[in-house]
Amino acid sequence: MLGLVIGLGAVTAGVIVGALMLGRDPGPTFPAGPTAQQITVARPPTDIPLPDPQIIELLARPPDYGPLTDPGRRASCLNGLGYGPATAVLGARPLDMRGRPAMLLLLPGETADAVVAVVVDPGCSSAHTGLLAKAVVTQT
Repeated sequence: MLGLVIGLGAVTAGVIVGALMLGRDPGPTFPAGPTAQQITVARPPTDIPLPDPQIIELLARPPDYGPLTDPGRRASCLNGLGYGPATAVLGARPLDMRGRPAMLLLLPGETADAVVAVVVDPGCSSAHTGLLAKAVVTQT
């Protein structure tokens, strides 16, 4: 008899809890955190602190690799930027980027008259390029 009373009590409690749950407003079916529309990837700025003619002039001078003089370190940096370690650096020079020391590297573009100018942190490596700016400059 005691088991029957406990069983009926459990069923009654289940019916009451179920009725209360059905009467509530449904909660969100997804978390209220950021959505895919709110998540963005920061693109590197294209504001290199040299005008295009001065960038193109670097092609006529020997590259000044500054802290990237070591070929292994430079190859690591190129690898981090998505270029093969044997990619020819067409020009290079240290420069000041927003009050910080940086390196400007000129790399081959997709066409013969295009040059990709990238500004990286002086400690650029395959693990952390420190990409500060990237722009395509056309030779005229």
